[in-house]
Amino acid sequence: MNKLNAPQYNLQITLMGGQSFAWDLTADGYVGFTRGRVILLKQDGDNLIWESFGQSQGHVQGQTDFLRNYLRLDEDYPNILRKINKDKHMAAAMKEFSHTRLLKQDFEQCLLSFMISSNNSITNIRKSVRLLCQKLGPKVELPDGILGAGLGHTIHLFPATEDIAKASLQTLLECKIGFRAKFVKAAAEALAGGALNGAVKNNYPLLHEHETREALMQIKGVGEKIAD
Repeated sequence: MNKLNAPQYNLQITLMGGQSFAWDLTADGYVGFTRGRVILLKQDGDNLIWESFGQSQGHVQGQTDFLRNYLRLDEDYPNILRKINKDKHMAAAMKEFSHTRLLKQDFEQCLLSFMISSNNSITNIRKSVRLLCQKLGPKVELPDGILGAGLGHTIHLFPATEDIAKASLQTLLECKIGFRAKFVKAAAEALAGGALNGAVKNNYPLLHEHETREALMQIKGVGEKIAD
């Protein structure tokens, strides 16, 4: 296992609070997946203990750099707190949910996952995302017992956007996405075609916030909440 220093980091609420639907709590920490890897994480005081598995992992430094970026460990967190602590309401929220962080998620995985979230509960979103992964995503075999007794050793990664775009509507409906299926498929087709990435992902942070939001809201099924 590897170690990263992460003071002032609330791993539980950051991973499980609803900004990502790719993490599960196990007896020995958290397990999550992206489009390229499975990550095991647990908190030990001011340190995060981690291990990563995937199809093409590369060297440890590359994995470390990815995780530091994903968890945004290099952000000046105390300075952010000083800037947003403007009134008693924010102060109360900061006290109640101390050390909550924003994850720097993969743009396409994040967008498609939040499209599934529309008018949906977190429990159902998580189930649908996992069904999508099981049907269309590559699988990673983990060492026996690493997830704990009874949890198996196979994790499916988030599918490639091209595979979601090519999937039949029936396949997506089988993921319990419901009316969102046609919107998810159309968005995946737009992403795979490059138009959406060109308009938003590849121009960020050059675009102003409202320009980015407007570009995202051109996608059917994306309203203000999902765009935000």
